[in-house]
Amino acid sequence: MEKNDARKYTKMVTKEFEETYGDLAEKARKIPNKKAEELAKKLDVPLEIAKVAIRLELDGVIDAESVCKILVNEMERLKKLDFEVPDVSSYLFNFAVKEGKWIEYLYKTFRKKAEESVRNLANWERIISDEKAISEGSIINFLNERKKVIEEVIEPVMDEWLKSHRNSSYLDAALALICALERIDKEKAMEMLEERKRQLQEFLTKIYNLIKDIKGIKLFENIKDRIATTIEDLSKPVSDLMKDSYLELILNSIHRPVPREVQISQYVFIGGPVPRGGKVEPDLVKPTDFLERDIRLARRRHGEEQADFLLNSVEKVLKTLIEQGMEVEDAVVHVITEMYSRFGAGEPPISEIKEKVKELVRQRGEEKVKILSKYLFNHLMNKFVRTNLRV
Repeated sequence: MEKNDARKYTKMVTKEFEETYGDLAEKARKIPNKKAEELAKKLDVPLEIAKVAIRLELDGVIDAESVCKILVNEMERLKKLDFEVPDVSSYLFNFAVKEGKWIEYLYKTFRKKAEESVRNLANWERIISDEKAISEGSIINFLNERKKVIEEVIEPVMDEWLKSHRNSSYLDAALALICALERIDKEKAMEMLEERKRQLQEFLTKIYNLIKDIKGIKLFENIKDRIATTIEDLSKPVSDLMKDSYLELILNSIHRPVPREVQISQYVFIGGPVPRGGKVEPDLVKPTDFLERDIRLARRRHGEEQADFLLNSVEKVLKTLIEQGMEVEDAVVHVITEMYSRFGAGEPPISEIKEKVKELVRQRGEEKVKILSKYLFNHLMNKFVRTNLRV
């Protein structure tokens, strides 16, 4: 990427970051002290951190406990570098707001943009996975599309994150971005990096072997050199990689769109496409795709018609998941987790949900499906349709 292009994308990220999240401090200050004190006491964190964490949960970013963990991890990192955040209210609040802005940006705007940016790449990935259809041209297009997403979407964000986090490493930045893309904690992200590093090395080796014998084409020579360098670098420990390798690993953490395929079930059928962010996407493939659509459609209905419509949809989706081999208890948790993610509602209270499900499943047989369908309906109705209806 040209220097002017790099500056353009970096300026765009900075402007967007400042304009979108400049009011976090003002909103966090309005959090009641009593509520913040309860969280601060429970997690043994400063009150200022608790306020920002609660605000981000209310805004549907991620749950407050996860926010506190991210902020405490960053404080500990700075402490190891002899840049400890002073135990003074104003310093703690400014620190929490600064990091909170990054959490909100990464878990919402960046995650959404990243997933939108890989739609064309996903098509090229499917093409090159077909050994009969693969060609030199398709390999070039695939690699160029990877390079484009990295340079236009991932690298500017990584560079800005590094600038605003004192003495941070490429690994620190990669973990921050991967945690947001995968919605996992730092420990799981490290484990994932180790596995993804091996997978990426194997994949790039396969690509390299497809083009290594091509001679006399300058473009291929440049591509081969770049791939060979990355393959060699991926042999190092995960903490010692070069920037380009981390960028490739972050790219592989972006969720790809699911290709449209007809999925036969006696419970759910293909209907209209699901609208997201003002766009219509024909991706009704998984049972949860249908439920996402029906939650949106339920908002247009009222009273008993609304309740009957969504309850019927919930029952069908649960039965479809059971038909596909999932236990009904796991299906309930799966559906809730998926819907929270799709509607940007932060992290669901999984432990609380599991306890409630355990309590309800003491009843057996078909009745168990009906009982859990009603529980799931009420949870989704309250969270995403905003009504007081009960069944």
